[in-house]
Amino acid sequence: MLMRAHLRQIEARSEDFVLPEIFALDQMMHTALPAHAKFTYISIVDAVCPARQCPLTVDGGIPLSWDHAHLTAEGSSFVMDKVAPMLGVERVIPGPR
Repeated sequence: MLMRAHLRQIEARSEDFVLPEIFALDQMMHTALPAHAKFTYISIVDAVCPARQCPLTVDGGIPLSWDHAHLTAEGSSFVMDKVAPMLGVERVIPGPR
């Protein structure tokens, strides 16, 4: 998606890539799953897209995702950096393989 925009020499904007329905669905999930003693809904949308502004790239231009459903490795790290504190865990970065 980003490559297509680049090849067409048009600006890549998150509004063109993020499905607007995701914000409505996330709000429905918040409403349907209020905080409870046994579980808490953690919104990836809230963590990654503050004020409905979702990043398209991370770490100096690396795409966040390959498509609408698959994160890049760097995108996965970015998302976990945002979500781990919401889960009350410390993120552990594995060493090189």
